[in-house]
Amino acid sequence: VGGAAESRLSETVGPSIGVKRDLFAYSTDMNNQRNGLHFAWSGDRQHWHEIGPEHSFVRCDYGTWSNEKRLLAPFLLRVPDAGWRCVWSVNETDAVFAHTRTADLFNWRPQSYIPVAGGTCLDLVVESEAAGGYRITYRTAGGDYLAIHTEDFVTFTRPVKIDVAAYHNPRVQVK
Repeated sequence: VGGAAESRLSETVGPSIGVKRDLFAYSTDMNNQRNGLHFAWSGDRQHWHEIGPEHSFVRCDYGTWSNEKRLLAPFLLRVPDAGWRCVWSVNETDAVFAHTRTADLFNWRPQSYIPVAGGTCLDLVVESEAAGGYRITYRTAGGDYLAIHTEDFVTFTRPVKIDVAAYHNPRVQVK
């Protein structure tokens, strides 16, 4: 995968075709982070092949055309029996993050924008919780680390401050 990119997911997919392939979801810094979510695949985790070079599977619809429409640090999560969820920061100033979902990685549902208390939402990470639901952790521009909980990606708890040690960002920087 050419250019600066941040890894969002390495997911083994392919049981329906009988061959395991790894899917690499990424975004780039090109075009001021307006190029959206891209995918690449690999059979050996060494050689990656872009799917539709520079094709954007998801682009952000939030904000004005001139300075916004950015997809910052997207995080893609496979949800058992429900397809995929993607969340991302919309910019460095608004206390809101974006969410969309898909069953097949091609046909995405309309985006929703979730306002949160506590400041900006940067570097969001989504984790399944053993008791059910999902924990979303993020960093604010002020340096705090916060967590919210959701069962359905429609309703969310109020943010709770967490220790930096409780925040695990699995992203990998690729050049």
